[in-house]
Amino acid sequence: PAQREIYRSLPADTVIVANLSSAHAKWAMEAMRRPHPPKRIFIEKPLDSSVLAAADLLGAVDTNDDRVWAFDHYRARVTLNASQLA
Repeated sequence: PAQREIYRSLPADTVIVANLSSAHAKWAMEAMRRPHPPKRIFIEKPLDSSVLAAADLLGAVDTNDDRVWAFDHYRARVTLNASQLA
């Protein structure tokens, strides 16, 4: 419990949720409730294995809120620009 409070108090720019799909929504909601919520939350697809949990997550995010993103880890790519290749 004390360690969890230390974790919650740490500021984070980005949170990546890539654990069991049955816990995706839970951990994304946990990130949004932090005292210093992250600027971006990337969730590995699916949003959750439970339709109800995914709906709860989507209901907690305002339509204009662009913090929460779903991504497909099989299609994730890193794009380098020309200066990084030199």
